[in-house]
Amino acid sequence: MIAAKGTADEARKAQEEYKRRSEQEQWKRFEEHFGKGGGSYSSTSNSNYSENEKTMLKEIYRMASKKFHPDACGDDGSKMKFLTKLKDQWGL
Repeated sequence: MIAAKGTADEARKAQEEYKRRSEQEQWKRFEEHFGKGGGSYSSTSNSNYSENEKTMLKEIYRMASKKFHPDACGDDGSKMKFLTKLKDQWGL
């Protein structure tokens, strides 16, 4: 009986620890996505470009992303990171 109680307490503590860590990880991901203004709603409202300009910028981004993708050009991904930063600044 005592061994079963100890095992149940350990299982309960393990579940609580798992839940705590899961919540921390979920919150971390939330802050990474929304904390830096990276949400899908905030990026569109910050754009100063017309719809035609946005269309052209999207086309430029698509062409450049195909050319500079790490699998296509074989670099460490720095070009793609820079391109993604431009996309965010453009408000696309």
